[in-house]
Amino acid sequence: MVVRIVVKMAAPSETYQIDVRDKDINRWGDYVAGLILSVGMVLPLGLTLAELDHFWIVNAIYAVFVVSMSVGAIVKIVAYRRGW
Repeated sequence: MVVRIVVKMAAPSETYQIDVRDKDINRWGDYVAGLILSVGMVLPLGLTLAELDHFWIVNAIYAVFVVSMSVGAIVKIVAYRRGW
């Protein structure tokens, strides 16, 4: 059994290779997340220009990151469910 595990690690079968569709879906989700992140960072910039407390600025940055990654994950799930 140990020899088989070592052989599979050295030369994985075709069933474990990444499909082109997986790469496309991953790229599309990351693209959408990046767009939301870049547009969403206008909010912390506005808070900085308004000279609010650092607490609000940092929480706005964190919220934009959370929303960006969440939407990116949702886009990936929807793409998988609809059969990209």
